[in-house]
Amino acid sequence: MNINTVNIRIIRELVIEDMTSRLFKKSRGWPCENDWCAHARAFYQSEILIDAINDCVSLSNINALCNEYVRLFDIKDNHGIQETVSYFTMEDTMNYIIGLFVYELEGCGLDYI
Repeated sequence: MNINTVNIRIIRELVIEDMTSRLFKKSRGWPCENDWCAHARAFYQSEILIDAINDCVSLSNINALCNEYVRLFDIKDNHGIQETVSYFTMEDTMNYIIGLFVYELEGCGLDYI
C-alpha cells in the first residue's frame, strides 16, 4: 500500500534529515587518514541514501531502507533495556516514523496530551 503523495513527501523529508544526521555522526568514527576523508565518504554515501529515501513510496519501502541502513541505528530502548538494533520489523519502522513526527512537533513547541 502506497502512502499518499503529500504524506510521503513529508515523511521523506523527516527520514532524510534523521538518517543523514546519523550517517554524518557515524562518519566521525570511520578509519580515515584525516577528517576530510571521512567527511567526503559520508557526503558521497548521503547522496546515495537520499536517492534511496526518495524512491520510497510505501511503509514496506521504508522498512526495507531501515534494514539496509540498520547500522545507523545503534541502540533501541526496550523498556529500559538497551539493545543493539539488528533488524527492523514493520512495527519498529512505524514507531520510527511516528517518533520523527513527535520529535518534530516537540521542536515546534506544540503541546499535546
